[in-house]
Amino acid sequence: MGVIKEVCRFFHMSAKRTERLKSMISDCCPEQKKKKLISLCETPRVERHDSVFLFKDILEPILPSLLKIEESSDSAPKAHSLSSSISQFQFLVNLFVLSRMMSTTHNLSEKLQKKNIDLSQAIANVTSVLDLLSKQRVNANDNFKTLYAQVKEIAAKLDIKEEIPRVCRLQTARNNVPYSTEEEYYRRAVYVPYLGDFCNSLKERFESHKETVASLQHILPEFCTKTDFCSLEAAFNFYEEDLSHKEVVQSEFML
Repeated sequence: MGVIKEVCRFFHMSAKRTERLKSMISDCCPEQKKKKLISLCETPRVERHDSVFLFKDILEPILPSLLKIEESSDSAPKAHSLSSSISQFQFLVNLFVLSRMMSTTHNLSEKLQKKNIDLSQAIANVTSVLDLLSKQRVNANDNFKTLYAQVKEIAAKLDIKEEIPRVCRLQTARNNVPYSTEEEYYRRAVYVPYLGDFCNSLKERFESHKETVASLQHILPEFCTKTDFCSLEAAFNFYEEDLSHKEVVQSEFML
């Protein structure tokens, strides 16, 4: 994410650099309608997803644009640093894996940005995404094989060598993941761990909301006569700022 953000900022800070990128996009990707990088937001908004998708789609003209800036610009050192970063095969793998993960949560992010979102429906949507990600983990070998073929294709176009990070080759076996091919290395070292972290992150963010939804059910007539106010504790804590004093709410519930 950091490299993508830096590249976006680098082009946005200069109208001349932006125009150079637009020209390169027109030459390399004439079918691409978007000619300007989207700033990478800190929050999990849809724009953040779109920023990553667009960066991947126009990576081919981004790299030569940076290389051109290296040749004749006061910003040559920064351009060189950025071009070196995105010229790493590991960066390509990370970018394509990130894009794939975000494609599974794009619709979810759109729904979560709505002002009047239904909490129970949001939880159901998250559960559906987690189920999809779980299936991807089960079929990690086949899924990554397809993804890796795409990485190799863009790497060939950009003349980027397929290799594992040098630091990993120098590490001891104790600190290294076992592998027999570059593809196996990246599947074990990048794809599978990232998929796991992505799932865990979603679970952690919405696990507490599941408790809130379950608690809210006790307001319904068929449940409220069979339970006490303690069952509403999680829901009250979640909506506390919008409700009356706790004792008032408790009295109303008892009535």
